[in-house]
Amino acid sequence: MHLVPMLAESGLMRDAQHVLDLLPDQHESLWNSILSGYVRYGQPQQALSLYAKMQDSRVHPSTHTFVPVLSACAKLKDIQKGREVHAEAARHGVDTEVHVGSTLVDMYTKCDLPFKAQEVFNRLAVRSVVTWNSLIAGFSANGFGERALYWFEKMQLEGITPNSITYVCTLKACGSSGAIDKAQDIHSEVSKCGLEKDLYVGSTLVDMYANVGCLAKAEAVFDKLTYRDVVSWTSLMNGYVEHGQSEKALQAYQQMQLEGNSPNKYAFVCTLKACGSAGAISKGLELHACIPEAVSSRDSFIGSALINMYTDHELFARAHEILHSLHNDVISWNSLIAGYVKHGRNKEALGYYHQMKVKGLTPNTGTYASILKACSTLGLINVGKAIHTELIREDLATELVIGSALVDMYANCGYLTEAQEIFDKLEARNVISWTALISGYVKHGAHQEALDHFDSMEREGISPEATTLICILKACGLLGATEKGRAIHAAAARKALDRELIVGSSLVDMYANCGLLFTAQEVFDCIPVRDAACWNALLVGYAQLGESYMVFRSFDKMGIEGYRYSVTSFISVLNACSHAGLVDLGKEFFKFMSERCDIIPTLQHHSCLIDLLGRAGLLEESIAIINRMPFLPNLVIWHTLLGAVRKWSIVDIGRGAFEQAIELNRRDSSAYLHMFGIFSEAHMQDDAFHIQALGMKNMAGL
Repeated sequence: MHLVPMLAESGLMRDAQHVLDLLPDQHESLWNSILSGYVRYGQPQQALSLYAKMQDSRVHPSTHTFVPVLSACAKLKDIQKGREVHAEAARHGVDTEVHVGSTLVDMYTKCDLPFKAQEVFNRLAVRSVVTWNSLIAGFSANGFGERALYWFEKMQLEGITPNSITYVCTLKACGSSGAIDKAQDIHSEVSKCGLEKDLYVGSTLVDMYANVGCLAKAEAVFDKLTYRDVVSWTSLMNGYVEHGQSEKALQAYQQMQLEGNSPNKYAFVCTLKACGSAGAISKGLELHACIPEAVSSRDSFIGSALINMYTDHELFARAHEILHSLHNDVISWNSLIAGYVKHGRNKEALGYYHQMKVKGLTPNTGTYASILKACSTLGLINVGKAIHTELIREDLATELVIGSALVDMYANCGYLTEAQEIFDKLEARNVISWTALISGYVKHGAHQEALDHFDSMEREGISPEATTLICILKACGLLGATEKGRAIHAAAARKALDRELIVGSSLVDMYANCGLLFTAQEVFDCIPVRDAACWNALLVGYAQLGESYMVFRSFDKMGIEGYRYSVTSFISVLNACSHAGLVDLGKEFFKFMSERCDIIPTLQHHSCLIDLLGRAGLLEESIAIINRMPFLPNLVIWHTLLGAVRKWSIVDIGRGAFEQAIELNRRDSSAYLHMFGIFSEAHMQDDAFHIQALGMKNMAGL
């Protein structure tokens, strides 16, 4: 009887099972010892096979049976089997027993179903600190940081003392939700408990501060650690990479080695990512040379990171070399496909997706997420629908990552009803799925619906990310929802998200659209590191409200500070010249753009110049510009010219512009209205009535 548990405890699983098979009296405890051994020694599939055999032998399971079997389901993320075992435990009346209940909570959270875990948790009469930790960790890992913090507070209210694992889980939740104030409170608690210098807790503090962009605090905690291992170094390096300081990440990598820490595969991957972000391809090649070929060809994690680095630099031939050196696995193929999608080479991504399937590889969540993104970008709704059908057949359509990608694909293609239906069916919703839906509503002009969904998201305890804020601030600006915009700004500031460049630019744009240029300028001045997009947001705001002097002033300052002008910069400055009637200056800017800045004037730039000349009555010159354009004029060009003709009553030029406009679109109502006005103001009533009749006839499609 003692031999089976002893063998299982030693990891001799085949021997333990062989002895069990020979015994006439196969007591339930013997089965349990082998089940536990399989899970302990990383063989969860064998544990489930043994459990099936145990059921066939009609041995009655106990709490000690269900705990390892549910743990095996958690390790395999086999939710279907997990639900079956849960039902079996319920039939035996042990599903609310503390150990089984805790394992059920852990199983559901690891299968990405934290709200199902919460249902189980709420039914437990006794909850240990382990159970609380599982629930908090589950919500945190699945993107529900604020929900995790709610349960942490509730745990303390119920008198349960947190341990180091609780603090680690909760700090991760602070990092994912951007709850800096709460993080600092927990940091104080940790310091009082003497855990700040604990390697595990300290590394998590570094990771948390790095995640929210508080790099100075991350460095301060890191410097206090009595021992710094490769994990804490990698946490700091990850923070640098994620917040645009890849050069510092590369310096940290060198310092880590100088202090005697050998990089593990996670450090290699982080450093390769830094090489990709920093454009340091020579360093990346050097690092690649340091990785033993036997490791890079065997480890798909490192191999995929190498593929990512090469695709970041658009060195696709090198990426393919790495792919072919690896074992044929889905992870490395996913990296290649994602690289093509990232660089807008979506048709090629679809080609490699089909090639991967031909090679017998089964797509997984990562594959589908990339390929649905490609369909979304290309507007290939029919291809996307075919993949959706495949996902429904495989019962994957409501899985969180894939469901979010489907929402994004349908919403981006304008199928908002379908996007909403998929969103409503998701078993769990995180910030990514909410952002995909909100983004779709904003893109297709349903701004109020976007705001309503943003409010619903916050009511569900989901914290917005930078990408969410960009979408919703755009909606606020276009609706003129100033108070809502201010409230979102305040919430973003509390979580330090307003420090992120892209959010700062969106705030400038939102306030400018709402006519609050002074506030827009204040926000702009507070952005620590600006880019050209941020300057352009300010320029556009001033140009839209006719503040020509401020456009010129900001444009000059942008150049003095060394920022490169873009297409948008010159559209703003040409519009400012037009509003101010500064014809010569506008011509100079147009010339400066092409001759000094190597920017080829677009149709929109030509439209601005034609508007500038037209407002000044220089219609012949406007026509000369149109005739010299390297592309065919569109309706906007002809409408601009017709507007100028109406102002200066030059009928003959108006007739020519009108004819060109209706040749492009004979149902163009604006052209008829312009020409009717031109004739009426020139007292040519017969011509005016003729145009009116012609317009009514063509608009009716006769």
